[in-house]
Amino acid sequence: MRFKTTGPLDYDQDRAIYVSRPERREILKQIRQPYVDSYLALLGSRQTGKTTLLYRLYREIKLAGEPVAFLDLSAYRVESMAQSYAHAALKIWEELGDNLAASGKLRALAGGVDGPIRFREFMLELARQCRGTRIVVLLDEVGSFMSNSGFFETVRSISTSGGHDSEQAFKKYFFVFSGAVDLHELTSGQNSPLANVCRPIYLSDFDLAGTEYLVANLAQVAPLAPRLAAYVHEQARGHPYLTQRICALIEQSAPTGQIAPRDVDRAIEQMHEGDGNLRYIAMQIGRYPQARELLRQMMIEGRRVPFSLLDPRVARLFIIGAIRREKVTQVVDGTPRERSLCAIRNPIYDSALRRYFEMLSFYADEPPTPVVNDSATPLYSTGRYATDGMVRLLTLPPAVDPRDYLDFHLHVHSRPDDGSPPPVTVESWAGSGAGDLAIDLHAPQLRDLLGRLERNCALPDDLCTLGTLLWQSLFASVEIARRYAACQAEAAPPKGVRIKLTVEPPELAALPWEYLYDPEAQSFPALSPRTPITRYTHPRQQDPPPLAFAPPLRILLVSAEPDGHGPVGVDAEREQIVGALARLQRAGKVEIETLDHATVRTLQAMLRRPFHVLHYIGHGAYDERTGNGMLLLEDEEGGRHALSAAQLQYLLRDTTVRLAVFNACLTARGAAGRSIAEELMHAGLAAALGMQFAISEHSATIFAGEFYRTLADGWPVDAAVAEGRKAVMFATDLNVMDWGVPVLFMRTREGILFRRTTEQEDVT
Repeated sequence: MRFKTTGPLDYDQDRAIYVSRPERREILKQIRQPYVDSYLALLGSRQTGKTTLLYRLYREIKLAGEPVAFLDLSAYRVESMAQSYAHAALKIWEELGDNLAASGKLRALAGGVDGPIRFREFMLELARQCRGTRIVVLLDEVGSFMSNSGFFETVRSISTSGGHDSEQAFKKYFFVFSGAVDLHELTSGQNSPLANVCRPIYLSDFDLAGTEYLVANLAQVAPLAPRLAAYVHEQARGHPYLTQRICALIEQSAPTGQIAPRDVDRAIEQMHEGDGNLRYIAMQIGRYPQARELLRQMMIEGRRVPFSLLDPRVARLFIIGAIRREKVTQVVDGTPRERSLCAIRNPIYDSALRRYFEMLSFYADEPPTPVVNDSATPLYSTGRYATDGMVRLLTLPPAVDPRDYLDFHLHVHSRPDDGSPPPVTVESWAGSGAGDLAIDLHAPQLRDLLGRLERNCALPDDLCTLGTLLWQSLFASVEIARRYAACQAEAAPPKGVRIKLTVEPPELAALPWEYLYDPEAQSFPALSPRTPITRYTHPRQQDPPPLAFAPPLRILLVSAEPDGHGPVGVDAEREQIVGALARLQRAGKVEIETLDHATVRTLQAMLRRPFHVLHYIGHGAYDERTGNGMLLLEDEEGGRHALSAAQLQYLLRDTTVRLAVFNACLTARGAAGRSIAEELMHAGLAAALGMQFAISEHSATIFAGEFYRTLADGWPVDAAVAEGRKAVMFATDLNVMDWGVPVLFMRTREGILFRRTTEQEDVT
C-alpha cells in the first residue's frame, strides 16, 4: 500500500507521501537561537502528524551532531512518581551518551533518580557534562504521562532556574512538548506554570499543494479525473489523516476506470460507517459538555463564535480538532475589518457531527442500546438509526463525574485578647498546620484597593495586587504553604483542591477573599473549577446530606422591583436561566416557576410548595448601623419592603429549598453570620450564593446562565460557581471585578446538593 494511516511516517522510507510542514523551519529557527527564553509546545489534534514532524526534527538535529533526546511518553507504563522520573532520566542519558564527558557517572546518577529533587540534580549535572551548547529534548504525547507526579512542574523549574549562578547550565536546555492536550492540564495551576514558559505552535493542515502531492500517488492505481485533488482538498481541508485515509480507501477499492469525485464520496461514506478518527472526535467532544454545547450552538443554531484561544471552550474544540480559524471581512461603519471566527474544520467533520447532534436530540430521554461489534468502544444503534453506520460509530457523551477534590480548609480564628495576629489553622489531605494571619487592615494600600472595589472603579492591576496581599496574609506560614503545595502536587488532573475558608472575625470575613491570587502559579484560584473557593460556614454542624427527591428538580425564580429603585434586568436573566435548562425541562427533569413582584405574603405562600432551588433577582442592601444584610421585596402598593437576613432564615427554615441564589448586590455582606447568604446556613440550606459588591446586569446574567448549565451537568455547586466566574471573566476582562463578586457559602463537604431517588436518572 502506498498510503499510511497509522503511526508516524519515516522521512527516508515514505517520501512519496511525506508532505513537508512549515512548522519544521520555525521550530529549527527557535532551537538555533543563541539565547533561549521559552520552550516550544507543538500542539494539534490527534493524527495530524505531530510525531512525524518530531521524528524529522530529531533526525536533522542528530545528523548535525547536536545533543538531542526523543522521549515518547505514551510508551512509559509507569505506576509511581519514582518510576516516571527514573524512566525519563535513563532515556535522556541513553540518548545523549555520546555527548557526555562522564557517561558512567551520569548513568549511576540517573539510576538513582526517584523524584523531582534528584531529577533536577541529574539534569543539572548532565548539562554541565554535555559538550554541546544546546541540549534539545523532544517530549511526545505529553498528555499521556503522569502529570500528578509533578514532572512538568519540575521541567518548568529548569527554565526558571537558569538565572542562578550555580544553575547556569540549565540554560542549555530547550524542550519541545508535543500532544493533543491543553498545557493547563499538565500542571496544578489554572494559569499553568508550564504554559507560562512555552511558546505554542499549532500544527496546520495541508494546503492545496500538499493534498495534490498526496493524491498524485493514486495515478499509479488508475487515471485521475481533472481537479480530483481539489475535490479531495475541498472535503478534507488538508487534514493529514483524512486525506491519507481517503486515498487509502480508494486504493483498496482498486477502481478500473478513471478515479472520479464519486470514488471520493464512497470513501467518505466508508469512513462514516466506522473510522477511528471520527469516533475519537465524538468521544472527546462528549467529555467536555460546555465545549459540546458551544459546538451545537454553532452548528444547529447558526451562532457565529469569535475565534479566541482565551475562551477555554474554543481552545478545547481546537485542540480536539473539531474547529479551525476562519478569517472574514466585515464592513463596520463603512470600514472593512478582518475578524476571526470559529468554523467546522472540514465538511467530513461537519456531516459527521450533524448526525451526532441529531442522535443526541433523538435520544434526549432514552439512551440507545449497545450493540456488539469488533471494537473495544461501545457502539449504539436502535430504531430509525439501525441502518445508519454513523450513529453506530458515535458514542453518547458521558455524564460529567463530580470532581474528585482534596480538601484544604483554612480557618481564621478570632483575634486573641493580647492583640496578637489572628491564628490560622489548616486541615488538609497533606496534614494539619498553623500560623498567623499577616495582614494590616489599616494599611493605606489595602484601604485604597478596597475603596475602589466598593465604588466599582478598580484599576487594571488592582485585583492582582489585592489578591497577592490576601494570599500572602493567609500563606505567611511555611507550614501552611508547604501543605498547599503538597495538595496541589497530589491533585494534578483529574483531581482538584477545594479551598474552604472559615473566617471568624467579622472585619476579616468582609474581605473579598474570592480575589485570592497565587503569585507562584500566577493565577486566581477562584477562576478554576480545580481550585474553587468557598466560604465554609458552621463546620461543626452536621453535614447536610444531599436532598433525595423524585424528578423534576423544582426551581423558583423570584423577582422584585420596588418603586424608587432602578431596573435589574429581570427578563434577560430569566431567559438565560430558562434557556440553560431548556433541554432538561423538555425531558421532565427540571421544572421552573416564577414569582414576579414578590411580597413577603406571596413568597411565603409559594414556599409552602416543594421547591429545591430559590433564585432571587432584585435588590439587596446593607444596613451599616446594624450590620445586617437585607433583601428588598415589594409591599402591597409596589413600594419597598426590606427583609432582614434573620427574617429570611425563618421564611426558609422548614421548606425543601437547599440552594438559594441571590442576584442582588450586597447579599454577601454583613457582620459575621448576618449576611443574607450566610444567615441561610442556619435555616438548613446546604449552600447559598450572594453578591459582595455591586455587579452589572450583563455580568449577573452571564454568570447565572453558565452556573445553572454547569450545575445541570452534575458538577458540585462550588465548581459550577467557578465556571460561572470564568464565563463572566471571558465576557468582560480579567481586570474587571465582576467575576469575583459572587460569594458561595457552603455547609456541605462535597458540594453535591441533590440526589435523585431513582438510579436510572442522572444527578443534576
